[in-house]
Amino acid sequence: MALKALLSLACILALVSPLASLRTRAGPPLPPTAPLLGVEDVAGVGYPSLSMAKGMGLEPTGNPRLTVTDHPIDAGIGGVSIFDTPGIAFSVALAGNLALVADFHKGLRVIQLSSLDRPRELSFYDTPDLARGVAAYGNLALVADGFAGLRLIDISDPRSPRDVGLFDVPGFVFGVVTSGNLALVAGGVAGLRVIDISAQSRPREVGFLDTPGAALGVAVSGSLALVADADEGLRVIDISDPTKPREVGFLDTPGPAIGVSAYGSLVLLAD
Repeated sequence: MALKALLSLACILALVSPLASLRTRAGPPLPPTAPLLGVEDVAGVGYPSLSMAKGMGLEPTGNPRLTVTDHPIDAGIGGVSIFDTPGIAFSVALAGNLALVADFHKGLRVIQLSSLDRPRELSFYDTPDLARGVAAYGNLALVADGFAGLRLIDISDPRSPRDVGLFDVPGFVFGVVTSGNLALVAGGVAGLRVIDISAQSRPREVGFLDTPGAALGVAVSGSLALVADADEGLRVIDISDPTKPREVGFLDTPGPAIGVSAYGSLVLLAD
């Protein structure tokens, strides 16, 4: 337990200190797949996970709150409402009129958005470790739960979430997105893991790619997985054959890439 606590602290420090060097490994360079279009300097530490649906944006702030806005991306808008979560809102996903918030040491929070100006918490699930990322898949919340792996939590009754499945990823799990019946997991030094979640109680790994850095965030665009790989920048991975994911390009970013989202033809990278 003492070792696990020390490792958890090391991961937290790595997140709080953007200059932390997580892992490096020499490898053959690949040409960038896209130009860097622009940079926006954001004050403070960025915890990027933006969920957009039907003209509404949900933004975890890296603080104990969730901001609900009425536009997906617009630097000039203010929040419609703010919901203070008890932990640190690292990541958020939409499931119908629910916001699923990965609230770090306070687990998964299930927040009803029926009235945008008055969001309210329906329930929570106290995950075993540190809820760092979340994705929605049907009636499931997929939680990247640090050293406790990928948790599959049934939210069909949003007032009573329950744990129905687990995949134990080696190392600390930072983020998760879905692509069809696959969960793409950012596993830190364990790289990108591809998990088949079609059988909820028996998720199984079908492929993985050991990225050269530390996979801190993941997004998907078509048949491509986009991995924020710490000091190794943005990695572009072809998952058209999920059993054999392969890198097809990268972008060497100025700082450590700690999070990524896909928005149309753009990649939004926290660096």
